[in-house]
Amino acid sequence: MNFPQNRIKFWALVLLLVNAALFLGVLLAYKSGHHHPALGYLKAFSEAACVGALADWFAVVALFRHPLGIPLPHTAILPAKQSQLAQGVAKFIGTQFLEPVTVQAQLLRLNIGARLTQYAQDKLTPELIGKYLPHILNTLAARLPEVLPERYVGLAKNTLLDYATPERLGGAAARLVALMVEQGLDKKAVRSLAASLHEFVTADDARERILPWFDELVQSAERADLSWWRKLKGQLTAQTFEWADDWIVAKVLDSLADVSLKVQADDNHPVYDWLGAHVAQWQVRLAHDVAWQNWLKDHAHHFVAGAQVEGWLQTLWGKARLWLMNGAANYPSALDSMAALIQRGVLGFLNAPERRDGLNELIASVVAGALTRHQADIREWLTAQMAAWSKERLNHALESAIGQDLQYIRINGTLIGGLAGVLLYGVSQLI
Repeated sequence: MNFPQNRIKFWALVLLLVNAALFLGVLLAYKSGHHHPALGYLKAFSEAACVGALADWFAVVALFRHPLGIPLPHTAILPAKQSQLAQGVAKFIGTQFLEPVTVQAQLLRLNIGARLTQYAQDKLTPELIGKYLPHILNTLAARLPEVLPERYVGLAKNTLLDYATPERLGGAAARLVALMVEQGLDKKAVRSLAASLHEFVTADDARERILPWFDELVQSAERADLSWWRKLKGQLTAQTFEWADDWIVAKVLDSLADVSLKVQADDNHPVYDWLGAHVAQWQVRLAHDVAWQNWLKDHAHHFVAGAQVEGWLQTLWGKARLWLMNGAANYPSALDSMAALIQRGVLGFLNAPERRDGLNELIASVVAGALTRHQADIREWLTAQMAAWSKERLNHALESAIGQDLQYIRINGTLIGGLAGVLLYGVSQLI
């Protein structure tokens, strides 16, 4: 029966008093003239039981304090040896209980990955994630600086520059071109361009807008002193030349309007074939031509190194931080989607057996590595903690842990002492 410590202590005392009373009763019986043979055995039992009880009481008390307050040698052992005890316990825990290889093996046997998988399947719902996600995001946002630190700007730029190799840029551009062709975006772009061109050339002020360009063309021809231009200019009068300007501009506008309409109306117009051939050539050259790839790399590196990218990074950082702070209130649907995405990601990761095994090995190796690196620190911390305890706290902690068993020792000592006394008395009677 598992009695509380104080109750066991009470019964140990009662057993001592009963044997003391029995011993005194036997002595009184002898003094009264009673000499029954059984009285000798009772006297031997009670006498030896009292000795055993008192001896074990002394031994138990001497572990924690001076019996009866008398400072006898080799008493109050545990408080006196507190420093050595702290070192011994810390060494045992640090080198045996927390031995890295043993802990690693135990963690592998626990199969934490499988336990996490089971927990995630049973408990990790989007609702549960969504319950804590706003607080997590707000806490994260509060810890982020308002302005992206310069070292992180440099890190982001260096990461982009390291990633932007000629082969990656060329391959990505080629895949982008292929995707545009697959989605028909090349033809949509041509039709959109044709529609814009038609709108431009049919506008009421088209002549006024195109004449400056034509005048610039004329001035360029004069500056270049082209022979065909000298011949044409010599054959035309000034008025004729002005009429020619109007006629040429009108013909150009009419031709462009006609072509733009045909391009929009006919998906098989030759301009699409011309563009398709050039797009296919661009795709091949982007994927395989080193010169094109290096051109992309040079321009990409020049762009990333510029101040504009830093401004974009700071803007992106500010918007991300603002979203983290206000996402719960302003974007509940986005949080729901994020919670569902997190759940799918976690379950997708844990449901793969090889990933669970890898997680088990990672956890075990990380913990074992940490114990190996910090074993001396753990022993030092445990030693310092136990050495800092007061004697009263140490006694209370030890008595709470093993006091019940120690009180059973008193009871056992009483009974074993009594039986030993009976045995010795019986041997003496036989001799």
